[in-house]
Amino acid sequence: MPITTQFKKITKSKAFYAIAGAGNYVMDLARNPRRYRSAATTRITEFYDDLANRGRNVVGKVSREAAREFDDVSRSAAPLAGEAPGKEPTRARRTASKV
Repeated sequence: MPITTQFKKITKSKAFYAIAGAGNYVMDLARNPRRYRSAATTRITEFYDDLANRGRNVVGKVSREAAREFDDVSRSAAPLAGEAPGKEPTRARRTASKV
């Protein structure tokens, strides 16, 4: 197969054009850094805010599910020996000791 045929195959591929475009993008970035810096900063900030919002949603969902499970477990738990059913157990008070 002649080298010209192989060259034509390579130059007609999408990957070849993507690499050429990436090279052009890098050169343009080097010539005009301010233009791309502000656009990149905006995109990064939006991406960061999106991640934070997603994180809040996930943590809220997991917290609500954990609270529901805890509530279900505490309602289905048998009362401790010696306690009347339906009555909340009393908590011991702490007293501050004077030194």
